Amino acid sequence: MATPAQRTNTWTLNEWYDQAVAGTTGGYSGAKELWSWGDREEGAGGWNSDVRYSSPVQIPAGSDKWKSLVHGFSCGAGNNVNNHNFNRTMFAVKTNGTLWGWGYNEGGQLGQNESGGADDGYSSPKQLPGTTWSKAYKIRSGGAAFKTDGTLWFWGSNGGQFGQNNTTSYSSPVQLPAGSGAWSSVRGGSDGSVLAIKTDGTLWGWGEGGYGNLAQNNKTDYSSPRQIPGSNWSSFGNGGFGNSAHVFKTDGTLWVWGSNSYGGLGQNTGPGGGTERFSSPVQLPGTTWSTTGGGECFLGRKSDGTLWGMGRNNRGQLGLNNQVQYSSPVQIGTNTTWSENIFTNDVYSGGVKTDGSLWIWGFGDNGQLGLNSRDSIGPGTSDGDAGISSPVQIPGTWTGVVGESVALGYRNTYFMKDI
Repeated sequence: MATPAQRTNTWTLNEWYDQAVAGTTGGYSGAKELWSWGDREEGAGGWNSDVRYSSPVQIPAGSDKWKSLVHGFSCGAGNNVNNHNFNRTMFAVKTNGTLWGWGYNEGGQLGQNESGGADDGYSSPKQLPGTTWSKAYKIRSGGAAFKTDGTLWFWGSNGGQFGQNNTTSYSSPVQLPAGSGAWSSVRGGSDGSVLAIKTDGTLWGWGEGGYGNLAQNNKTDYSSPRQIPGSNWSSFGNGGFGNSAHVFKTDGTLWVWGSNSYGGLGQNTGPGGGTERFSSPVQLPGTTWSTTGGGECFLGRKSDGTLWGMGRNNRGQLGLNNQVQYSSPVQIGTNTTWSENIFTNDVYSGGVKTDGSLWIWGFGDNGQLGLNSRDSIGPGTSDGDAGISSPVQIPGTWTGVVGESVALGYRNTYFMKDI
């Protein structure tokens, strides 16, 4: 088979998959454009301005191009102001292996070897030490990242979620020992819990466990990794999690646990009666889920391209044209062309379709919906509290690598877009 001429910065997601399968990706550089919109507080937008933007604004990369956003994002910030601030931090990796962060930095969560005050963040990207970073992750009160040698590192304000068997904060990256085996993937919850999969298919948890979200059949916190029962764990969904978790096994089954306060674990039980917490894994019925995201508000894509939601819906964040909570999955519309790039947090959600169109819905009080407005008036409301309860398209074409092109902060949306 002839090798195609080199193409630089022009692959769409579908083209990348097609060429990867054929083994002809050639000289694809992986360079992307980084866009952001929404809240301006604590420099969370990354655009070096005190202006709030309600439509996409590009964040310059300089001489080296952007490669990927955080893999998985914390969601379910709740109503605690500290959770809000800790979700005003973001990280991205460039093609040269450098890691950059911006936003809130009171607990040293930007990894700059400094712990500032509440106003001592950075409103434009600032480089962390090192040049061999490969993937970054958002962890409550800080961050985590893999290096190209497979080692996993954490930094920030530590309540036990950095797995160091202590609650000492680290304002510069510190390595998490793997013991036997090697870490392959990690996800952080907005509550301070962390889950990680090893290359041998074992699953481990540590940090905050008050919701049963460490799957130890208790509500205990742990400051070092504890193995979660079971084997053949394979992957997480695209998003992070709030007080609950969704993890896939190699046989395609999806397992959930943690908080079920809004029925987001899909066990047809939840608020007002039934089980509000599961402290060990339970299966979500079906084997056709391809990816998931969320915590209190759950989104899931099936292999047939349909999109499903359940759980918290007070802002219309399930996209079902209502504000009704559901404790088992309900299909969102009839469309069958949703890609695996889906995302949600506690108040708004969205997804990319296979044609590259970007759709968003829910609460938009800080412009985080990207619809050129801070309003998000829902049906029958006058103050916008209910949000936009069905999908609305953001202009343009938005293609990116699944799992590393979309991230959410407290009231910010970030997109790593194919050039």
